[in-house]
Amino acid sequence: AMVSYALGGINSAIAVAWVLHRDDIRRHGSGNAGASNMFRTYGRTAALLTLLGDVVKTLPAVALTRLLFRWIAGGDPGFDPGWFAGMFVVLGHVFPVWFGFRGGKGVLVAAVTVLAVDPVAFGVMAAFAIAVFMLWRTMSIVALASAAMLPVVIFVLGLFRHQFSWIEVLFSVVYSLLVLWSHRGNIRRIRAGEEQPLREAGRGPDDPSNHPE
Repeated sequence: AMVSYALGGINSAIAVAWVLHRDDIRRHGSGNAGASNMFRTYGRTAALLTLLGDVVKTLPAVALTRLLFRWIAGGDPGFDPGWFAGMFVVLGHVFPVWFGFRGGKGVLVAAVTVLAVDPVAFGVMAAFAIAVFMLWRTMSIVALASAAMLPVVIFVLGLFRHQFSWIEVLFSVVYSLLVLWSHRGNIRRIRAGEEQPLREAGRGPDDPSNHPE
């Protein structure tokens, strides 16, 4: 758990912004240390590097936790231990001790975890997210809708495949609650009609419209 949390706390958006621009991404745009804000502020390359960093820190945590569970439990624990690892990676990402507990919103690392533990569920969620994005063009709405949908998808797929696990459903609920909580500011802006859609890439930190919200 501590290793997963520590890996999650290595925020790739903060690292990429500092290495490439000697800047703190949390001072710009939405103030979020995530790929969407990197895309708006610094462009596609910075966003892709951020995404890659989230993949690189999540997959080893999932793999290591699976090995440890097999070694300790000596058998099938009744659920994929990758869910357990991913939960702590998300916690570390949202509340990183290395960065004063001010991290990202956990969407990408949660998505990478779902991809690792249940590719079919990831495919369903990806199709759903694309459909929501085509309708609203707003990443926060995509994240919120996907977070709300994840437990439903895990529940239904478990029944359909006759491999239902309440533990995995519970983990998916925890993921959803973490993502929803981290987007509470976005929820306020959506309710006030102030949330902005995803705009063109690389507007730059000095763009007048790219100020902390």
